[in-house]
Order: sequence, then structure tokens, then C-alpha cells
Amino acid sequence: MIQRSRKHIKSSAASAMLWTIVGVAGAIITEVSGYHKSKPQPTPKPFSEVMQSWPVFITLGLLAFIVIFLFKLREKEQINKICPKCETVSSISVEIDNAKCVTCKVPLEDLEGYYERHSQT
Repeated sequence: MIQRSRKHIKSSAASAMLWTIVGVAGAIITEVSGYHKSKPQPTPKPFSEVMQSWPVFITLGLLAFIVIFLFKLREKEQINKICPKCETVSSISVEIDNAKCVTCKVPLEDLEGYYERHSQT
């Protein structure tokens, strides 16, 4: 199994939660407004009637969350690095250790703590 940092897992979960909320809210709004592409005339439903089908929304929300979470978790974790010469910031995969600046061909440094290490007094 691929090891992922807590930050990457939390970021994936937060992203999945956001998209799930947007999707479920969109489905509820579509039902309440009654607009469907297949029907030429909108047939709105009262909110109470739409909420009677809450098990469907919960099931779809859980499925959406799981699928999006797993998709985001599969993405390679990125870390920000900076070129000490031209100070260009690049987002590089964590697995790449010896990344070099595309312009200067100088090894990149971690952006985190860079300005503390290279303070200009």
C-alpha cells in the first residue's frame, strides 16, 4: 500500500466532502425547482416531498464521497520547492528527491522554511 501523509488524507477528505455537499445540494435544488432536461415543463415539488426521499440523497452522498475520496487519495502528493537562484516556486511530487530548476538547472530546496534559512538582513 502506498503511504500517504496525514495532510494529504485530510485534504482528500475535505475535497470529497465539499464536492459531495455541492452535488447533494444541487440534486435537492433540482428536485425542488422541478427542472429536468428530459421534461420540457418544470414540475416543482414542495421541499417536504423532496425530503421524504432522504435515503436516496444519503446513499448518493455516501457513494459520491467514497468515489471522490479514493480518486483524490490516488493522486500523487505534491510539495512546493523553490529555486534558490531565481526564486521560482514549483510543485513537485514528493517522490522526486533531486529536482532541479527548469531555468537555472540548480537543485531545488523546500519552500517551507526557505526564507528563514535564507534571511536577508
